[in-house]
Amino acid sequence: MRKRGLVAATIAAAAMIVLAGGLVASNMGFKLNRALLAADGGATSKTGSQTLALPYNPQVGMVNASDLFGDILAAPGAAQNIQKFLPATDTFQLYSFASADFALEPGVGYFVKVGPPNFSYIVVGSHDPSAIVQLKGAGVGSATGSNLFSPPYHTTAATARDLFEEIGVAQNIQKFLPATDTFQLYTFASADFALEPGVAYFVKMGSDLPYQPSHY
Repeated sequence: MRKRGLVAATIAAAAMIVLAGGLVASNMGFKLNRALLAADGGATSKTGSQTLALPYNPQVGMVNASDLFGDILAAPGAAQNIQKFLPATDTFQLYSFASADFALEPGVGYFVKVGPPNFSYIVVGSHDPSAIVQLKGAGVGSATGSNLFSPPYHTTAATARDLFEEIGVAQNIQKFLPATDTFQLYTFASADFALEPGVAYFVKMGSDLPYQPSHY
């Protein structure tokens, strides 16, 4: 696997913290052990699909969907496709070996579909504190105001409610549930849920927001 892009060196050194979900963080960057689940009839994954959030500065060479696809294959893992959500049409752009490539973007989450067996994918990278994520409300550039958002690995938002309140103009936060291929929805009227490193979330917006996520 190509795991060389953690800006100056490997994860080590000062202020190292071990967080939930297998995340190791330091003042240099992140290393996450992300479980990717293959289809098993619905015990843990119905179709082998799950969201994946990358660090805003991923490893060197991680530029396009093809790079991510190849890195997952080198895990070794049975990558089937990478999908990017298109807010303008509420559809997905799919990458596999037979389809067009697309660029990876900071703050944007992706769907990853894998085949058996389940495996651990090691993600490394660092954060770009200057990154602005363009969250779109319904209108120009967005059919319904839905955005597939990748929180920073060291986000200060521990739960869906925290993220909802921080954004301010969100209408709901949705978490994809691999076991059923459905979504758990958060609004003030529904149950809260914890945010997990390496997981992306749908955020439905009431209006456009150039959003600079808070982090530790």
